[in-house]
Amino acid sequence: MMEAEENVAREDGVVVQEPQSTPPNVLERYFKTSIFTYQRTKHDDEYLCEDILVAQHSNLLYVTFLADTHSLVQRRQQVAEVKPVKWDPDSVHGKRKKGGRNVQPRTIIGTITTQDGAEYLIPAGVQGSLVEWNWRLLSEPELLQNKQKTEGYIAVILPKRKPSYWKQP
Repeated sequence: MMEAEENVAREDGVVVQEPQSTPPNVLERYFKTSIFTYQRTKHDDEYLCEDILVAQHSNLLYVTFLADTHSLVQRRQQVAEVKPVKWDPDSVHGKRKKGGRNVQPRTIIGTITTQDGAEYLIPAGVQGSLVEWNWRLLSEPELLQNKQKTEGYIAVILPKRKPSYWKQP
């Protein structure tokens, strides 16, 4: 992202424009991002937007975060608790992370409960194998809002299929 350029005058009177830019953050530099939209209406007709930001790393792993459009982020509610679904993380083993829980884009991998009692579902957002859950969210649920796109990641998912651009040997 380029910001406004600044004019600087040198001693010889020539005005030089120096570009002012900010370096890309980790998500912009190493990940391709997309948003998985997941909306639902509660029994009392309250509309909930539970969008997930899915970031694919250059090593093809997916990392999921709360999207900026998520109702929890928009309403700035305080998170009381984050609970993953029942899943045995010890079943994941080996170089290729076999034994992870198979998930589809709409598979619920956890829930977020706010201090005022609202409950949000966390969908996986992509098809693959759940290989890591961010266990820090159990003890520090505020990471979902304070460090939303870094330490507040939700899960790491290994894609199930090889992408179409991989060539067969």
